[in-house]
Amino acid sequence: MHNKESFRCCICGHENKRSRSDMHREVCDCSCCESSPRSRGVALAVMKGICADASVPFELQRPRKDLRVVGMSDGSLIERIMTEKFDYTNTFFHKQPFLDLCSQVSAANYKDLDIIICSDVLEHTFATPIEVLPNLRQMLRPGGLLILTVPTNHMPNTIEWYGGAVCPPVPEKQELGSWVVRWSDRRGNDYIDQHPSFHGGPGDTLEMRMISHSQIAAEGKRCGFEVSNLEFKPDAGYYWSLLVAENYFDRRDARVFMMRRES
Repeated sequence: MHNKESFRCCICGHENKRSRSDMHREVCDCSCCESSPRSRGVALAVMKGICADASVPFELQRPRKDLRVVGMSDGSLIERIMTEKFDYTNTFFHKQPFLDLCSQVSAANYKDLDIIICSDVLEHTFATPIEVLPNLRQMLRPGGLLILTVPTNHMPNTIEWYGGAVCPPVPEKQELGSWVVRWSDRRGNDYIDQHPSFHGGPGDTLEMRMISHSQIAAEGKRCGFEVSNLEFKPDAGYYWSLLVAENYFDRRDARVFMMRRES
């Protein structure tokens, strides 16, 4: 076990061992609650935002049912622990409770929230982050906290794969099992993307953009948020390798953002 490192899961408090070289933000590597580094980062951000002592595992924190929290297609673990501690609602784009982040009208159905969890959503929205972030801000009370995760890269600007699309691109499965995406721009030009990227499988998880870490932070500030990164805490299980490469596409960061609405 000499190649293993220990961490105490910040969600359940279980002691684990893992190899730092094997750490990935999506691997469910807590042997007790089966949390991933990303889900632990979300929980840690919540605790740092509102709890007196963030060193106490999330499941041992006292309930705060006075706090209104909204998630967006959160996984079962995050949904369970947030429901236990807060006045929590998990929303969805495809079913009730419904929330379309691209719509001001839909966002207006959720007001004066204390916390919003938006975890790996903005890379899939039809509207760009600079259009969506003001909607998220209007959902929060002054001083409310947006916990935002996106698979960001260290590159100068966000790349929109379907920039100028007049309506959401349509994935189509081909006879041999591959997928293409058809879309049209505002000038009436039609396109076919022969190599679309999907997260977690084809369908509604179409990647709309590759997001610049620095640009989304700057856009958050322009929208009226105080923006900070949640720095890694390896001993709590919130850690993954920050890839460094000559190619921008391989310079992955994806640390959790904490964006607090300014008064």
